Amino acid sequence: MKNAILVKYLIICFILVSCGSGLIGVKTSDIKAFDSNFSGDFKHLSYKDKYRNSGSYSHRNVDMLSLFNIEDKNIKSVNISFSKDQLLIVKYADSSGIKSKTFHGKFTKRGFYQVYHAKENLEIPPLFPIIYSKTYISRIRISLSSNNDLLIDDYYESGGNIFILAGGSFSRSAHHFESIQKNN
Repeated sequence: MKNAILVKYLIICFILVSCGSGLIGVKTSDIKAFDSNFSGDFKHLSYKDKYRNSGSYSHRNVDMLSLFNIEDKNIKSVNISFSKDQLLIVKYADSSGIKSKTFHGKFTKRGFYQVYHAKENLEIPPLFPIIYSKTYISRIRISLSSNNDLLIDDYYESGGNIFILAGGSFSRSAHHFESIQKNN
């Protein structure tokens, strides 16, 4: 009897703690799936941003390259394309010429491309880390809206615990970038 209650309690805790996936602030019907044949040019600054725990959109003009951990300013447009082996290629031009950077990621069944900048998760013991845990995740998800604008969902989590002492931080935001050429 006690085991059944414990199992039910663990299932309820798991359901309450589980995080959703997808893109925040965007309905599934507004997402257009794309594949490795996609290529497009987009404005470098976002025109609409949504932050977790915020009921409305803001206009902060986030630059796209910062979401890819690229520190380059004075960029007007960014080209997004994929190689034959499904690597993401980000191309942009600055005062010194055309630059590109390649990212390893994967296409998901939900229609977006996912890139992990960092993914570290250590739990002792596994599944119920009461002794020690350390988590560091930095990820972006890329998708297309129904009107061919680029959507980038930025997720960051850092935290850990030692016995009952715990701490950490979390952020999630969605950014919309206007298409310059609508070719898909």
